[in-house]
Amino acid sequence: MYETFEEFLPAIKKLHPSDSLTKKDLLVDQFMIEKEEHLSMFYAPHNEYINNKAKIVIVGITPGWSQMKTAYEQLVRTIDSHHNIEQILKDVKKAASFSGSMRSNLIQMLDECGVHVALKLDSSSS
Repeated sequence: MYETFEEFLPAIKKLHPSDSLTKKDLLVDQFMIEKEEHLSMFYAPHNEYINNKAKIVIVGITPGWSQMKTAYEQLVRTIDSHHNIEQILKDVKKAASFSGSMRSNLIQMLDECGVHVALKLDSSSS
């Protein structure tokens, strides 16, 4: 079910949970998926978990550096917990998806559009 995650797991386990990860840690061959000329694509673990009960879907084209960093930092902090892999990846997605200022701007926009009202929530952040 998580074949891509399993493929990158050995390299992920080499990251240190106490470190603030940098581009030198993550934008490396071990996490590269594809490269064409000056364009490179790297694995980001927050796209592994899919919420099959979601009532709306918001699609982002690709995670930026901030989201990638947040995803990896959350993952390496929790990878050795006693939670199952699905729960760990769910937590990674929750921490990293649209993280940073992007998330607060998105929530504000969704609230202004009334998405939370249509879903009977206090806010789109719920």
